[in-house]
Amino acid sequence: MKRYTRDEMLKYSKRVIKLRRKIGLSQERVAEDIRMSYSTYRKIENGERNLSTGCLFKLNQAYNISADEILFDKKGKKDIRKYSEHDKMLLLLKLDNIYGKTKDKNEE
Repeated sequence: MKRYTRDEMLKYSKRVIKLRRKIGLSQERVAEDIRMSYSTYRKIENGERNLSTGCLFKLNQAYNISADEILFDKKGKKDIRKYSEHDKMLLLLKLDNIYGKTKDKNEE
């Protein structure tokens, strides 16, 4: 699994904070809604813990927040052909991380 740099973790955490504040909820409430411990969620917002694909999925399910909004600061579904080369690479890395985890679980 890819380890994010501190800068990447802070970038994602700022977006998570912005989206949480936009919907007007506390850290405690979001953690409860996505069935995550408060301390783990707080570490994600503080940039001390990686933002997992599981957390992205839970945020999407609970609040209809797309991964694009968190990972790329873009709203809604976009045609990948319109992504910058940098965003395409980030998306491919994310998909590789998801596929790699799925493949590893299936092999067990």
